[in-house]
Amino acid sequence: MAESDEILVRKSQKGDRQSFELLIIKYQRRVFSLIYRLTNNAEAVEDLAQETFLKAFAAIKKFGRRSSFYTWLRKIAINTCLNYLSANTPVLLEENSLVNKIGLNPGFIDGKVSNPENALMVKELNEGIKDAVTSLSRKHRIAFLLHELEDMSYEQIAEATDCPVGTVRSRLHRARQELQDKLNSYI
Repeated sequence: MAESDEILVRKSQKGDRQSFELLIIKYQRRVFSLIYRLTNNAEAVEDLAQETFLKAFAAIKKFGRRSSFYTWLRKIAINTCLNYLSANTPVLLEENSLVNKIGLNPGFIDGKVSNPENALMVKELNEGIKDAVTSLSRKHRIAFLLHELEDMSYEQIAEATDCPVGTVRSRLHRARQELQDKLNSYI
């Protein structure tokens, strides 16, 4: 029977490396996915994930269990990505799901691309979305990606980015306004 996160964390806090390894195994796919979504850099994912897990291991004794282990680990991963993004290139996207997440539906997207003309239109729309999201400021882009692709609440984003909930709401509102303005020609 698999042990709960709470038991694994407690054992990890007492120095049991094997318990921490089980936590890594349990959450590594989610962490890799989050990092890729935030950086869109497949080459950096493994290094950033390793850095995330090393930071978590170093800080596991300070984990106070006010949130779930994954919420705590996700915050470490987000901060690791933010540090990486501050020093590197802007985020790019290749998420076809953004068409639906943003709420764009130009009428020809039904989950299937039935002819070459529609395929070209979908490709152009995805490129437009990618360019529009990339053009957002880093703070607006991160808030938008965490909310829309990670399904994080305003409160979770505020905690992960160390800013007030009102600031998160403002950033998301501004990001949506900017995206709507930039993508208006596709609607």
